[in-house]
Amino acid sequence: MSEEQLLEEESELNFEIVAEDDIPWHKEIKGLFNSTLEELYTNEKNISFPVLITKAEHYDKVAFHKHDFYEIVIVDNGFSMHICNGVPTILTGGDIFLVKPGEPHAYINLHQVHIYNILFFESFLCEDLKIFKSLSGAECIFGEKKQGFVKLHMSLKEKQEIISLIEKVIMEREKRKTGWKIKIKGLMTEFLVNYLRMANDKSDSSSDTGVNFTKISKALQYIETNYANDISVKDIADTVGMSPDYMSKQFKKLVGVGPAEYCRNFRMAKAMELLKTSELTVAEVAEQLGFCDTSVFSRQFKQVVGVSPTSFRAK
Repeated sequence: MSEEQLLEEESELNFEIVAEDDIPWHKEIKGLFNSTLEELYTNEKNISFPVLITKAEHYDKVAFHKHDFYEIVIVDNGFSMHICNGVPTILTGGDIFLVKPGEPHAYINLHQVHIYNILFFESFLCEDLKIFKSLSGAECIFGEKKQGFVKLHMSLKEKQEIISLIEKVIMEREKRKTGWKIKIKGLMTEFLVNYLRMANDKSDSSSDTGVNFTKISKALQYIETNYANDISVKDIADTVGMSPDYMSKQFKKLVGVGPAEYCRNFRMAKAMELLKTSELTVAEVAEQLGFCDTSVFSRQFKQVVGVSPTSFRAK
């Protein structure tokens, strides 16, 4: 995408640049991180615990900024346009990516985005990070060979497993029981290995030139509004003014999966949320999501999540 095209997209999405110090969430993370360093990261020779994980919900734009630590972002749900190192892409629930120290990035047109920020200095893993970087494929994510922007899209099952691991890190930090720092280092190492394995298994979903970000963003909004209805790829394409085949190709380039799969996954993500946060029966959840047959819902849920709705709720 040319600079002129990018500026046009930014204009359509009402993007504006604001000073980094005017971004409340960035100041909060910066303050939390600096507080952690002041408490635990006293000098280069005595690195105690230079890592922080935060959960955040964003509804507005986040201007270009950069930092001197690694940041791994997991998108739990919602969607947003994102630019890193000049490469624009659309983020959706299930995406995971890494921003290296010094890489400028920004979020545009955020739509109820819930994310996990995993922030750490390279020194956190000491010699372990050097070993990690020597593993197959790691250089393309963490090393000098990384080019452009590398985004991975996780299945619902993969996302569930990764977030469960991250929640354990958050719990260990909050409770601070005996050996909590050692436990977190082990959990973080497991997380990074899982991230690398996914990177080796999946293809890069970076954006290409000529992709219409605005129309794909509208397609995502249409799915989020109408997911409980029996919508087709043609319905989505008609809404954004594109042919079904062309829209599907553009959608997959930006999101990482086709519109039909994304719609199915979105419905199942909503089902997971209802099963965990409400007293609705499985049949009532199925009905809210537009399923006339509970057995069809249960079968599709198990295909996507890996367990039945009843087993998922019991966990």
